Amino acid sequence: MKFKRVFLMILDSLGVGESLDAPSYNDSGANTLGHIKEKYDLFIPNLKKLGFLNTINMDENKDVEAYYTIARPTNPGKDTLNGHYEIMGVKNDIQFKSFTESGFPRELLDEIEFITGRKVIGNKNGNGIEIINELGERHFQYGFLIIYTSNGSNLNIAAHENIIPVSKLYEYAEKIRKITLREEWKIGIVIAWPFSGKLNNFKFTNERQDYAVKPPTMSIMNFLK
Repeated sequence: MKFKRVFLMILDSLGVGESLDAPSYNDSGANTLGHIKEKYDLFIPNLKKLGFLNTINMDENKDVEAYYTIARPTNPGKDTLNGHYEIMGVKNDIQFKSFTESGFPRELLDEIEFITGRKVIGNKNGNGIEIINELGERHFQYGFLIIYTSNGSNLNIAAHENIIPVSKLYEYAEKIRKITLREEWKIGIVIAWPFSGKLNNFKFTNERQDYAVKPPTMSIMNFLK
């Protein structure tokens, strides 16, 4: 059977039950779709026709227009990049580092300040919009880089496009990507976040750029191509 196109749709963080390793990540009892369905009358007719709701309990439904199943992870960790690796058939035994609990180590921040020539502020785990609105005034006054993480193996670097040009922010992100390939700081994704707007009303632009660790093997995408 041949297909002209294959569409892959990923609904991030919309799980249908806990994985075998859930206790390792304080995720016991996780079932996002199931818990939403308990509280709300979901109107998702097209997904329902594909058997999406049947994945919650893996009950058999012959009146759907697709095949459905669930998959369990084999790669260590729960970060986005490792999940995307698995969806594309890439086995990865290395668990990327996450700094959501204590922030990035001072040694890494010192290295970032050295290679960019700019001081760093932030170094916290949280919502990006809230962080740039909190730190935007200092960023405007001194040109400091805003660095934060957001629940996973990632390092976000944000700057207002009028303070640091987007091309320069990308340059910084590429340099940070290189040093965070070291084993002690091996982060899955470095994300450059340009933002615009005025004080207390900042917003991210559409020029976000992600710098992910290259997959260790070929993926389904290579074979489809």
